[in-house]
Amino acid sequence: MDSLGYVRSWGLDKFHYDYLQPSEEFRQQASRAINLICDFLKTRCFQDAPRCEIKVLKVVKGGSLGKGTSMKNGSDADLVLFLNIFKSYTEQEKERKMVIKEIERQLNECQELLNLEVFFEKSKWPNPR
Repeated sequence: MDSLGYVRSWGLDKFHYDYLQPSEEFRQQASRAINLICDFLKTRCFQDAPRCEIKVLKVVKGGSLGKGTSMKNGSDADLVLFLNIFKSYTEQEKERKMVIKEIERQLNECQELLNLEVFFEKSKWPNPR
């Protein structure tokens, strides 16, 4: 790999493409997986939850894969769910743990159902956001 310090300004795009940007195949596979998960969360998540009135109103994609800024040696996707049950921050804070547990259960089911090879990383925080 060429040292970035020796790359001329006109060669930056090529350097980025050759050494930093993941392949088009990887980006397409990741995009399909993220879209499948988003569709699953919007249409099937919380269907058989203890509180069946919970609905996913919107899913916002973030992280490098969600924003299209992924790199060869490290990419992630963050999905933010907006639910119909939260009317205030206090309410969200109180119910968050239960909701996250249910989402985790549903995502594990989604992974098996859709035959996806994805890694779900748990938050290191005791009361995740």
